[in-house]
Amino acid sequence: MFAQWLVRAGLAIVFLYMGVDKFARPDVWLVQMPEFLRVYGLNFMFVLGGIECLIGLLLLVRSYFRLGALGAVVILVGAISTLGVNDIAARDVGLLFGAVALLLPWEHHLTPRSVVRNYLSMLKGKPPGH
Repeated sequence: MFAQWLVRAGLAIVFLYMGVDKFARPDVWLVQMPEFLRVYGLNFMFVLGGIECLIGLLLLVRSYFRLGALGAVVILVGAISTLGVNDIAARDVGLLFGAVALLLPWEHHLTPRSVVRNYLSMLKGKPPGH
């Protein structure tokens, strides 16, 4: 679906940019970190940047985009929980909703029952919808 690809590409651009920027300008990101994470310094910043780049790449690969979306959800929940209520957190909530949407099957008639049925089928090794 083209709509799903647009969401994947948009999130991938955000995560790739943020990840690369952590290597390019770690000092800018370090001062934004909560105090309990700042103690880990640049090493933490570089690991986080690498993880964000990996998430961005996974979002672009058709067979792994849900793994990338799950990583995005984890990173965004962590970011939102450390930011408090502000404009950056509000933006991240919008990104979080996009990442959560990628975890759901994209169907024309999506119902809670079809979501559960498709995920149970995937756990059994069957393609969704069968």
